[in-house]
Amino acid sequence: MRLAPAASEGSVLAVARQMRFALDDMYCGPATAEGRVRGALADIGVAADVIVFGQYAARAAFVSFDGTNMLVSSGDASVADQIEAIVGAGEVHWIADGVWNLSDRARAAAIAAPRLLLVNPSFSGFDHIASPVLGLGLLVSFLRKHLLARVELLDFKLGASREDLIASLDRFDPQIVGISIDFDEVENAIELLELCQAPGRLLLAGNYLARLNAERLIGRFPELIVAAGEGENTMIDAVRLQRGEIARAQISGAIWRDPTQPGLRRNPVALASLDDSVLPAPDSVERLRTGRVAFGLELSRGCSYNACTFCPRDHKTRKWRAASVPASIEAIAHWVSALDVTEAQARSIYFVDEEFIGYSSEIDVTERLADFAHAFAARALDVRWEINTRVDQIVDPDRDFDWHARRWEALAAARDAGLGRILIGVESGSDSVLTRFVKGQTAEQAIESMRVLSLLRIDSRVTFITYDQMMSPDELGENFLFLGRRDALLSKPGAPVSAVDLQAAVENGAGFPSIGRVFEKVTYLHNEMKPLPDSHFIRQIARARAAENWTSTYRFPAIAIAAGHGARWMNVANHLTMLLLRLAQDRIDGRQRLRLMGRIHHGSYAVLGGAAVAVGAQNPAVRAAAGAELAEFGIALPSTIADMPDRMRSLLEILLADVANTLGEVIDADARDTLRQELD
Repeated sequence: MRLAPAASEGSVLAVARQMRFALDDMYCGPATAEGRVRGALADIGVAADVIVFGQYAARAAFVSFDGTNMLVSSGDASVADQIEAIVGAGEVHWIADGVWNLSDRARAAAIAAPRLLLVNPSFSGFDHIASPVLGLGLLVSFLRKHLLARVELLDFKLGASREDLIASLDRFDPQIVGISIDFDEVENAIELLELCQAPGRLLLAGNYLARLNAERLIGRFPELIVAAGEGENTMIDAVRLQRGEIARAQISGAIWRDPTQPGLRRNPVALASLDDSVLPAPDSVERLRTGRVAFGLELSRGCSYNACTFCPRDHKTRKWRAASVPASIEAIAHWVSALDVTEAQARSIYFVDEEFIGYSSEIDVTERLADFAHAFAARALDVRWEINTRVDQIVDPDRDFDWHARRWEALAAARDAGLGRILIGVESGSDSVLTRFVKGQTAEQAIESMRVLSLLRIDSRVTFITYDQMMSPDELGENFLFLGRRDALLSKPGAPVSAVDLQAAVENGAGFPSIGRVFEKVTYLHNEMKPLPDSHFIRQIARARAAENWTSTYRFPAIAIAAGHGARWMNVANHLTMLLLRLAQDRIDGRQRLRLMGRIHHGSYAVLGGAAVAVGAQNPAVRAAAGAELAEFGIALPSTIADMPDRMRSLLEILLADVANTLGEVIDADARDTLRQELD
């Protein structure tokens, strides 16, 4: 195929050089990239239509100017092969490295590619620590990787507004709009769906609350498609539907209304390979160039346990599966590069997998963990990483010593490769509560798991549900005693720890020095159960409330009051901590700052002890321990729950004095009054 007469080979290559320069920044969205390409071409006097496809190293720009259709890649020649596979052989011709001439038919195909806009409607504004969007980011990346559509991403969590959405709808004129609906965003999402309606435009909604509210949403928007499961194949099928290639009944995981049948139809879900959907789109990175940034990745999906009563599972796969180690490492390498671009203050990646280590009948998960650690170390990726897992992935009473020795060795290899912290779901220190949660573990097993991690020198964080609607005073007391235990965080001075040492610690922690208490690993000590809609726990509460004629939202009204006091106290404690961090700059050293922060956190634990006594926990050990904790602050035990506000006010004054004395400065009266008012 010849170049159009109006464009010489020299002018084509000059255009290609300008385009490559504009495409060099991999960490921006297509709209930004297209604007840069147009600007770069304008610098050499070329006005052109520009469409950017793909992303990262596989990004390419289609340009039409002076009767010539060009494709220029930022470095990956596979883009041209993919386009030729779509438009047919003989439609794409090589000119030079990374530069191809396209036929008019290929140009028409590029222009006709469906335009798809995905929206993350979080109205909470900027988080204290910002992060690139993951869920929708993976869908965007998946679609771009397969060159199935021109896709843009709009993330309200990173500052996008309704006005930005309106502008995107006007400029991009998408044929398909998908909105993620999570937690409290149903009303906001409905408003956005109303904005997005247009003749011929296909609307989709996905995520947990979209599935749960499918009847309501489709009742309001009869042509809406709700994605009931993982969305990669749903989005591919939506593109195919828009092209007229398939019918709604063929869309993976779709919930939709068939006017010829009553009710809603629910299509089966087809899962995509995780290797094709592990690296999110880079669009968010351009909005995270500086400041406190947290980068997350999801290298596996699903929960291999699937039984906890507080966790609804119908919107997620019930089988744990993981991306391959090579695909995972490549995704991490990209995110490490993105950290360099953002100049993030902390070089860390948080793997958000429900279970980074799961159970599988198809792969040896211990071997996968070891292989992952070795591959991570071999790439010399300069980043710290964190994972989530269940306690039975660290200590499982049904497994033998050899299983534990292999697992602990793999964890040690992960530590040496940068694993800095593991978040474990402990949830309660009361075995009766854990049974009610159907957690599948015991309080002692959690202690044993924390012993292993601390001896391996892997930091742990603990998720904990301090108050739940069905608990008794004695169960609250058990939570308090559990959080105060000193035999969970241990050390072994001298020689490296062996599997035999770890097994000895599991059986009896008394032979190792203690280095802390459990509550120190719980970020939010007064966490109240917030049952998610459609969870089994919601139904447990409803049955108990009806059978026992509850007079409160809790089985025991005093615990409901204690939970409210705890929430107010934690709000005050968090604000006091932020005040401390602001005032402490250049005044005290890190050790003094940590001591004060620890004292505030200790105060939160003492408040919990007072609450357990005040609601009527009968175990004498609870009263003795709570009295000792409060006595460290010079505060007496409460007699009833009505005494707790007074005790908390006294504790606040003591902590304010501690902060002021350490800083050598009187705390501003307005700041003190604000903290006091938050307790009232």
